[in-house]
Amino acid sequence: MKKYAGFRGFASATATAAASALFLMVLFCGCDKPEPLKIGFSGCLTGRLSDLGTAGRNGALLAVEQANKAGGIQGRPVELIVKDDKHDPKTAVAVDRELMDQGVVAIIGHMTSSMTLAALPLINRERMVMVGPTVSSNGLSGMDDYFLRVIGSNTARVNLMADHIATRTDVKTVACLYDLGNRSFSHPWFTSFKESFEKHPGCRVVPVTFTSTQDVAYGDLVDEILEANAQGLLLVAGALHTAMVCHQLRKKGSKMPVFSSGWAQTKQLLLQGGRAVEGMIFFHYFDQDNQKNNYLGFRDDYVDTYGEEPGFAAMCGYDAASLLIRALRMDVNPGNLKKTILDHRVVQGLQGDFELDAHGDAKRNYYRIIIKDGRFVTLE
Repeated sequence: MKKYAGFRGFASATATAAASALFLMVLFCGCDKPEPLKIGFSGCLTGRLSDLGTAGRNGALLAVEQANKAGGIQGRPVELIVKDDKHDPKTAVAVDRELMDQGVVAIIGHMTSSMTLAALPLINRERMVMVGPTVSSNGLSGMDDYFLRVIGSNTARVNLMADHIATRTDVKTVACLYDLGNRSFSHPWFTSFKESFEKHPGCRVVPVTFTSTQDVAYGDLVDEILEANAQGLLLVAGALHTAMVCHQLRKKGSKMPVFSSGWAQTKQLLLQGGRAVEGMIFFHYFDQDNQKNNYLGFRDDYVDTYGEEPGFAAMCGYDAASLLIRALRMDVNPGNLKKTILDHRVVQGLQGDFELDAHGDAKRNYYRIIIKDGRFVTLE
């Protein structure tokens, strides 16, 4: 009997200890922070195009910070894991693979068309949603894939530029200087512009190319432009190269008007170009002087955080992250993310609403921009 009673006492004590352990486990688990919801960012953070990638990352970080201040997603904080693609195709694929291995539910990136096209096979194979902030290559339009973007293709912008030069200036011969280092963006821009511009009587386009991944002889490029008897110059290149070409052009005494695809519309162009880029014309979806309340609040936060005004890449990085956060709040399952986004195509952007088509390409308004007194000024 005593033996039985002792067993009962032991069993009772064991049960009590187990219950206590379970209670403590529940208590401690309840105190643990919930697992973050991870979103990746892949962009060019080093090298000659780093102004684009850094701004896109900064914009995305602000969107994530605001989401977390508002409680995250279903009580889970959002974490942005950032990778540098170094504007190298192999690196772009490698860092996207790293992000997937780290458990991201989607990727914001890349910042250029060439890097996005390099990553696309992996993205589609893994069914990983990628949202491009600043990718506008026509070669990514109309595809049922896992790449979506918060801007449209180049078509509308190219046509606006061609019509502007042909009908509102005296320029009939345009030298188009484009960067083969981002060929998937620049070459379609050139071919589309040539086709559109040469529809106007007496208009022609002269191609001139360089490769940004190599040393660039800017003086030689300008000599080639001048020898072609061009009356105007269209640059499809990043900010640094655009600025250096303009310096050489003015140094050689040319006063020809200069136009840009819009790729170069960053702070670096103003800093590096100075007076040499005054009067340059763009058509862009970004309005530096936009007065929408959403944009003004974002601009103030951006200036407070980073000490400078945001450009188009920062705005688009923010819009891309916000698009993903909105969709994940509707359905946190990554497997449903693409469908969720495409089921709710009207998006509240910083500078006004925009709409995605059935393939995830955005439709935005464009503005005519000029560089005046060291600023990007919206004309219309």
